[in-house]
Amino acid sequence: MSASENELSRAASAYLRSARHQPVLWREWSEAAFRLAQTEDKPVLLDIGAVWCHWCHVMDRESYEDAGTARIINERFVAIKVDRDERPDVDSRYQSAVAAISGQGGWPLTAFLTPDGRPFFGGTYFPPDDRHGRPSFQRVLLTIAYAFERRGCEVA
Repeated sequence: MSASENELSRAASAYLRSARHQPVLWREWSEAAFRLAQTEDKPVLLDIGAVWCHWCHVMDRESYEDAGTARIINERFVAIKVDRDERPDVDSRYQSAVAAISGQGGWPLTAFLTPDGRPFFGGTYFPPDDRHGRPSFQRVLLTIAYAFERRGCEVA
């Protein structure tokens, strides 16, 4: 793995490897990723997508490739990226949870979890700027991070 790549450079999934050059410190779904979240007492940002998902690639380009957005994620979250086709079990669990929380589902699935994996907020595509009645992804990230830091025990 080079200095300009995150942990996804070793992923079996071509979809995950396509994000290896993003400045987000992505991890694959694993017990180690959740242990890190627990050790650092950080919420998990879970991004579930697929190679065939147009909006997944749009969000990658608009948000996950943005240095400012990546800085917020890297400082305040443990970021986990999942290939929906590789892990339909993970996708199914969090699609149901996010649909119950927000009334929407689909891809990309953007879920926020406690360090032990319990979902407390989520949605699908978040734009880089406030538009179409949707908050910007950076605003969502900062709001979630603030809520978790101030009221972590109450978010889930």
